[in-house]
Amino acid sequence: MSIGAVVVLVLVHVAAIVCCNSPTFYNAKYRQHRNWKLLPIDECGLRNSRASRVMERKTAEWAQYPWIALIYSYSEEGDRIRCGGVIINRRYVLTAAHCIYPEGWITVTLGEYTLLDPLTCGDDACSCSEAYDLPVHRTCAEETITHPYYTSRPDGLHEENDIALIRLNDPIPSYKGTAANHITPICLPAFAESSKYFEDKLLEVVGWGQMHSDAYLQTITVPLVAQERCENMWNNALVKRNFCPGGRPECMKTITEQFICASGIRGRGLCTGDSGVPLMVHIPLDRKSRSTKTFVVGVASHVIGDQNSDYDADCGSGVPDVFTRVSEYMTWILDNIKE
Repeated sequence: MSIGAVVVLVLVHVAAIVCCNSPTFYNAKYRQHRNWKLLPIDECGLRNSRASRVMERKTAEWAQYPWIALIYSYSEEGDRIRCGGVIINRRYVLTAAHCIYPEGWITVTLGEYTLLDPLTCGDDACSCSEAYDLPVHRTCAEETITHPYYTSRPDGLHEENDIALIRLNDPIPSYKGTAANHITPICLPAFAESSKYFEDKLLEVVGWGQMHSDAYLQTITVPLVAQERCENMWNNALVKRNFCPGGRPECMKTITEQFICASGIRGRGLCTGDSGVPLMVHIPLDRKSRSTKTFVVGVASHVIGDQNSDYDADCGSGVPDVFTRVSEYMTWILDNIKE
């Protein structure tokens, strides 16, 4: 089941790995790409907050996630989707393909913390006629680039190549490249192919989601789930929850390398209103300090609901949430960004 907008982040502390000066840290094929220079390698992934991971849902700190983008996507017929995304450089935001209407328009708000902000779109359509600056920066999409092989199953329970880029109308106000700024880019996972930076780690999920009366960013940690276990849990749920009666092959699920699964715990996971913002790994800059760089490793794609649950139908239903694995799309991202 597709969800309207996912603001999901993954935070991983990897004590044995440090970032990022080793010549083998980044994959050579990406460093040699003609558009590598467009990625803010020295400035990305820095933030002011050093908040610890939390096992129960709580309100995030202001500017704890300075790369978060709040996206409203409008169709020509007036329908609207609220999604999340992340800043990857001064002109581009990364999000999920299912957040983009093929014919429509998009507003993007950066530096946002609460949906109660008067500059947030709310229930009214936002204007694209001008950019609104600090404390939030609101602009619109000059262009959207959806992966050419994106597909969605009619029941919304499977998305392939669910990834997209939004090119902003105007460059993001100059970020200083330091953790002091509250609007900064995140790093892309251009890791060496042999690197395993986030396997078997706890992840952090952040989003506005389906929180009823609370319109502030919320955060919670969730575990990664192995692909085989994720696939088994999904297929069991598809049958038991009558999404795939009789286990018909055409409606069962296959979890390939293009996906990452996380959570699978009742009451802890993505909610309706949480789609497009990624899983992120948090890598120390050295072995002594607490300073880190944060990388996006996945884009929240889809969940399975449980109408018979005491929990919200689409919120932590006990089956892993599915994310698009960003490292599988690094070449596509580099091929499609421009000055």
